[in-house]
Amino acid sequence: MKLEIKKIKSFKGHDGQPGVSGDLYFDGKFVAHALDDAWGGGFQFDYEPKHEATMEVLYEYGRKKYPEFAKTGGASDIILSELLDKIEQHKWLKRNAKKKTLFTLPTDEADQYRTIKHVYDEKVKAHIKTKHPNATILNDQVKAVTPYLTVERG
Repeated sequence: MKLEIKKIKSFKGHDGQPGVSGDLYFDGKFVAHALDDAWGGGFQFDYEPKHEATMEVLYEYGRKKYPEFAKTGGASDIILSELLDKIEQHKWLKRNAKKKTLFTLPTDEADQYRTIKHVYDEKVKAHIKTKHPNATILNDQVKAVTPYLTVERG
């Protein structure tokens, strides 16, 4: 199942801690509203009983991926935090792709990006490909992709 968070809002919560809320979508269908109110503890989910089975897929996936948090119920919170991080990373890439050329090499670690301080065009692309034939240029990809996670059914 494809998990997305839309309508994300961040705010200052208790003692200035960052809080966040957003709507969860599974396979393009609204399922629940998620809220981290920044008072400690995890996300709170507001969903109708008809979506309980779908939410259980998220919980079960979290318990399998992070068994050390299965007893505390925090595994699904980690899944949503991962997705929120991915969304923030995507925003950063989009913002920087306007003024720079972004690329990666096969030897780079995950989430490591290289930049050239020139607006992306065919000339810059040719320069990178000449120097690094295996480079993946991210400028075009960033525009076409919306961040999501794939949640597998147990």
